[in-house]
Amino acid sequence: MIMLNSTKNGQWQVNEQISCKDMAGLGFDPIFTLDFLAGSDLIEIKVNGLHVYNFKHRDTFDQANLLEVSEGMEAIHMVSINDSTQATAEVLKADDA
Repeated sequence: MIMLNSTKNGQWQVNEQISCKDMAGLGFDPIFTLDFLAGSDLIEIKVNGLHVYNFKHRDTFDQANLLEVSEGMEAIHMVSINDSTQATAEVLKADDA
């Protein structure tokens, strides 16, 4: 499961969730690539290069200062940030929740 959220004025907003059922057919291996591609009004989320979700900005993008990948991950292999517009995390095991 991928859970998305943001804070505004220090308070968490409503969660948005992408379940494994929503991503059925993507052919997950225990090792996969998770991409976050920032656009002017949304962050596109891709798994193994395939689009799975658009997370609309809830505030101005320049207010973003944290991206967290946690829980249900056995290990994170790599995180990279390129040109401040793309963050990639490769993980060793997908969350089966």
